Amino acid sequence: MTLQRTLPTQSPRLLMKPGGSQTGIVDGAWWPQSNDLASEMPALQDALDPILGRIGRVAYSRQEWPLAPSSVSINGHPVKLDGYRFQARQTLNVQGVNGRTVAILLISPEASSDTAHAILRVAAQPHDVSTVADLLDPQSSTLLRHQEGLAAQQSWESEGGRSAQRTGLNTQTEQS
Repeated sequence: MTLQRTLPTQSPRLLMKPGGSQTGIVDGAWWPQSNDLASEMPALQDALDPILGRIGRVAYSRQEWPLAPSSVSINGHPVKLDGYRFQARQTLNVQGVNGRTVAILLISPEASSDTAHAILRVAAQPHDVSTVADLLDPQSSTLLRHQEGLAAQQSWESEGGRSAQRTGLNTQTEQS
């Protein structure tokens, strides 16, 4: 009997490189729902909890969130929000209370889902060393190669092929 796993009903909004991957400018990418950093923090905390535990501090560019408060409370725990003029644009540095920090590429909430998903997937590849500018440039060779790969996969599937990821099938089988 083939085991099936349940796929999430929502698209991923945060993808991170696998644990221990220390390559590239960013450790992953985040596509928030809005431009309101304070209201987005609970979702970011939920997504990063397995990696960082509780978030203690977030450094961001004031150009992207000029009206963010200096702190928020998430589940009764304070999180310091530090806006800097010289923080790299389109990035966040998120520090857990355990001291571990991750650099996250910020994708505009207005980005199309195709563009956002391509950026999320490329930024989360273990050996990706793209710059922030390359990841956010829709004409970058890295994103174009990724999108060509997705188009080829979709073509293959439309002609009757199926990938295990798209069907939700796990390749392991259970003996009855």
